[in-house]
Amino acid sequence: FNTVTGMFIIGDYKTNKDLFKNYLAISNNKSSPKFIVLHMIGSHPAIGDRVEYQYDEYLVSKEISYYNKSVKNTDAFLGQIYQNLKSTKKSFKMIYISDHGLGINSSLQISHDDNVQESYNVPLILWGDDITKSTTINSSRSAKDFLHLFSEFLNVKTKNIDLNYKFISEDKSSDDEILIIDSNNKIKK
Repeated sequence: FNTVTGMFIIGDYKTNKDLFKNYLAISNNKSSPKFIVLHMIGSHPAIGDRVEYQYDEYLVSKEISYYNKSVKNTDAFLGQIYQNLKSTKKSFKMIYISDHGLGINSSLQISHDDNVQESYNVPLILWGDDITKSTTINSSRSAKDFLHLFSEFLNVKTKNIDLNYKFISEDKSSDDEILIIDSNNKIKK
């Protein structure tokens, strides 16, 4: 990454509005190229805080209604970032990935819970100025291969990353199965 002149990491904010203001300040900085990492709070518990206890429609419970609103807010935030990048008329790549999913318990409470499958199935969305169509890939991928994705998507070549399959494809990964060790040191498949 010798060519990267600006790397900015923007941290935890209560809402995406505050994060977007800081993103714009960095985005408008004249240094180029840029590598910007945004850590969004998005739907993290307490979800009501993230949406200022507002929701568009009531769905089953307040907690689920807040969650639904937080997903809409995340979508709108990503749309703002995308539109800003597109308006520059410069080449760009954008990756959205979650570090964990959330589960719903029997009391309809939403939480980060390693005992539910939803905590491990997270979205991965890629955008770029050269991407012209939407494609859904159903193959499983592991977070341990993130650098593989990063290398492939940004076309960065290095001898330290084994590109034995195409990450952005239906190709099988190098692992026959993905194993997860939960917080109780139990292996999940």
